[in-house]
Amino acid sequence: MSRISVYSKSSLNSRGYAVALILGLLTPVAVLAADFDCSKASTAIEKQICADATLSELDSALGVAYRNYQLWELNKLQTLGTADYHTIEEYEQWKKGVIAQQRRWLQEVRNACTTSDCLAKAYRARIAELNGQEAPLPSFRQSINNNPQLCGAMLEVLNRTPRAQLGACTRHDFSGSPFSPVLTEASEALRLQFEQLSPPRNPPFEQRWPEIAERYNSGQRKLYAVPADIDGDGQMEWLVELHNPSYRCEAIPPGTQEEQWNRENESRQRWWKLSNQPQLVHASQHGWISTVRLLKDGQLHLDSFGQWLRYQQQWVVLRQSQMYYKHNSNSLKNNMILYELPAKPRSYDGRWRLVESCSFWYNYE
Repeated sequence: MSRISVYSKSSLNSRGYAVALILGLLTPVAVLAADFDCSKASTAIEKQICADATLSELDSALGVAYRNYQLWELNKLQTLGTADYHTIEEYEQWKKGVIAQQRRWLQEVRNACTTSDCLAKAYRARIAELNGQEAPLPSFRQSINNNPQLCGAMLEVLNRTPRAQLGACTRHDFSGSPFSPVLTEASEALRLQFEQLSPPRNPPFEQRWPEIAERYNSGQRKLYAVPADIDGDGQMEWLVELHNPSYRCEAIPPGTQEEQWNRENESRQRWWKLSNQPQLVHASQHGWISTVRLLKDGQLHLDSFGQWLRYQQQWVVLRQSQMYYKHNSNSLKNNMILYELPAKPRSYDGRWRLVESCSFWYNYE
C-alpha cells in the first residue's frame, strides 16, 4: 500500500500484471506484487517491501482491504441504506477521514518499522482493522437480501467455492445444498425447436441449421432442459439452458472502463479467429457460458446469462457474468445475482421477467 495508491485509485493501473497469450487470448497470470509500482519505489521501506514476497503480498492484500472498506461503505449508503450518513457529500467527508487515517498509519506505524517481522505484523493488524476481523473475509457477503432463507442458502454455496475458481462461468458444487442444477440434455427434437425460435432470422433457418447441428455434434454447443409447470395451468413449459464456450469465461485484468472495453474487444476478435478445438480447450480450462430461456406456448421468453436452479418448489437463476470484469473503480464492484422466476408474467405487458432477490458482493478484486 504505497503513498501513491493510498491517495489515488488510478495508481492501480500501474500494478504489475504478467500477461501471457494463451489460445490467442489475453490471460492474466497471478504474480506476487506490491500494491504500487515497484519500479518507482523510492524509500527504503518501499524497496524492502518489493524485495520480500511475503511483504509484497501483504501490501497488495492491504490495498484490496482499503478499497473494499470504502466501497462497502458506499454500498451501504446507496444500496443497503445502513450507512451512518445519508448523502454522498457526507460519505465523501467520511472518506477523507479514512484517507487521512491511512496516511497516518503509513507514517507512524508502517514507516516506523525497521524489520520485516515488524512490517508483517503491522500489515496484518491494519488489514484486520479494515476488515473488521482477523480471519480473512469470505469471498462474498449479501448486498441485497429480499428472501433471507434463499439468499442465505446461496451465500453458503458461494463462500465454499475456492476463490481461485470464481469467475463468470464457474460451476459451483451444489451437493448438500437445497439447490439442484439442470443436468439433463435436451432431446434432438427440442434442440431443433429451440434453434428455430432463436434469432437471427437471417439467413433462413434451413441454411443455418447444418452448422448449428455440427456444433452440437462436436460438443461445442449444449442444450439442457427440464419441464416445469411454472404458472400452474397444467401445461408443461421448458426451462432451457444453452451452453457455449466463450471468451467471457476468462476475466480480463483491471483497468479503466475504456481499457477494459478495449481488452474485451481484443479478446472477442481473437476468439472468433479460433477453430472449434481451441475453443473447446479454452472451455475445459475456464468453463462454459450459459444462457437461460423459457419455452412456453411455442415462444421463447427471457434471455439472460445465468444458470437454472431448482430451489424447493420454485426456480431461480444464478447470474455471475459480472465476474468477467475485474473492477477497480469507485462505482463498480464484482457481484453475483440470484433471481426468482415468478409464477405469472407481468400483468401490463404479458412478458416474463426475472425478479432480483439476492445480490452477493465480492470482497476481493
